[in-house]
Amino acid sequence: MRNDFETILICAERYACGRMTYMPDLVIRYIRPLLPKLSVKCLTVMRNDLEHPMCGYGDDSIDRPGWINLLTDIRHELARRADHD
Repeated sequence: MRNDFETILICAERYACGRMTYMPDLVIRYIRPLLPKLSVKCLTVMRNDLEHPMCGYGDDSIDRPGWINLLTDIRHELARRADHD
């Protein structure tokens, strides 16, 4: 079940990247509070997606800040876990 849920989250993140609709905000707001519960694998996939040069952030003034903030939060969560290993 967890693997399916994380796969769906990754699909939502990938779908919402580059969209210029309400989807980026909705997906970011849904994913952010779940970060501490997601696996390192899921967090790493999302980080890699958001760091990829071909990742579209949508509107630079509206969507991009949300994606960058989510990427920063993902990096912090991965670093926090690395510090505890």
